[in-house]
Amino acid sequence: MKYAFDAGAVVGNTLYVSDNYCNALLSFDLLSGESKYIGEFKGESATKQLMHKCCVKNDNRLYFVPNASDYLHIFNCNSGEFKAVKIHRSSDTRFVFGGAFIYGDCLWIMPGNKEQPVIKYGLKEKEFFILGSFENWIGDLKQPHNQCFWKMCCLDGDVYLAVLGTSKILCYELGTGKTRLIDTNIDNLDSIYITTSAIFLCTGDMRVYKWNPRDNETHECYLRGVEKKNSAFVVVETGVGEVVLIPNYGGQALRYDGENAFEIDEKLILDGRTINERAVHYENWDLWGNNSVLFPSHGDGIFCIDSGGIKRINNVDITSVEYIEKRYKAFGEKLTNNLLIKEGIQCSLDDFVGAIAIS
Repeated sequence: MKYAFDAGAVVGNTLYVSDNYCNALLSFDLLSGESKYIGEFKGESATKQLMHKCCVKNDNRLYFVPNASDYLHIFNCNSGEFKAVKIHRSSDTRFVFGGAFIYGDCLWIMPGNKEQPVIKYGLKEKEFFILGSFENWIGDLKQPHNQCFWKMCCLDGDVYLAVLGTSKILCYELGTGKTRLIDTNIDNLDSIYITTSAIFLCTGDMRVYKWNPRDNETHECYLRGVEKKNSAFVVVETGVGEVVLIPNYGGQALRYDGENAFEIDEKLILDGRTINERAVHYENWDLWGNNSVLFPSHGDGIFCIDSGGIKRINNVDITSVEYIEKRYKAFGEKLTNNLLIKEGIQCSLDDFVGAIAIS
């Protein structure tokens, strides 16, 4: 059985994830391979797909930031308690939320489009504070409700968001709310990542730059042995500070040399596949000791990266009848609406047959 998820976090030796295929919280024991269906997130239908954008962990709690959901979902790993808090959305369209992080006892939820305001959730107050949007700053750079931001990073209380398809980076000061646009003179920006080595900018045509936000200085990184495509990279860092580039379309990953180049490493081969070369293979990841665990957005398998290379995390299929029926029913609804294949959703033969069987 294939599993696909964008939102998850590693706690101890357990990976907790929100299933992209239906409304389900799953867990994977990274040592034993045991897989479990834990339960259903509150407030949404059992067959809701692509519910969450990302997950942020704090102490024993996991905060699942919405994608298609109308709620911020909170799961207590110790007690097993589920909680749902209604969240403000600027629209029902996709790309409303861009990502989240914890800073100063607050969960900051950043927008994915120019209409959605910045939202912070007080971890002590347990309430939302709605702040301003970036609509006046983005202006005509992006059309209404279109995706503006995909990845972001926070450095010393400043949040940097790459404006998709442009040369601009938006800087938002968490302490003051002040905002400014920075022109990097790098066209077709896709995403931004912070590591212990540097801040990296990735473009939509597979260029990678190191960027210093203090003086806006950039240096293009040399990519050794890479066939350029109309795609981009995801930047991953291991627990020992090694930086790896994962192409959106999967396949061959590259390792950073610590200076100004990435090169092919024969130990870094992903054997997954994707339904669309432009689709993102592994959007998110989390640390597990010195390792990084990649989250498969399209059901290509859970992989772990360490200094020795990449290995697949084998897991036992979940046998929960409730989960399997819910999953097949969700695919059946997509079949009925001719929407079986969409962002983040890839149908296996087993799911297809199961969906037909219960429809």
